[in-house]
Amino acid sequence: MPICNQDLTMLNYIVKLITNQAKVYVTIFQGSLSACEFLLLNGAKLDKKDRQGRSPLHIATMLGNTGSVNFITCIV
Repeated sequence: MPICNQDLTMLNYIVKLITNQAKVYVTIFQGSLSACEFLLLNGAKLDKKDRQGRSPLHIATMLGNTGSVNFITCIV
């Protein structure tokens, strides 16, 4: 699914507020696979954990975000 202009505007806003690693978590929460892929291709890491010790894969699994789970497991 392509990213629409509204999504890009929101993503650009988020980019200004948070670090690259935190952006991966935001894209997983939003279910934006293409944005997640973009961040990972531009240096975001999948092995970093949040304050509760959860990885992006853990978060995607908890949310039932099968698209992100499949993508993450394919590139690891």
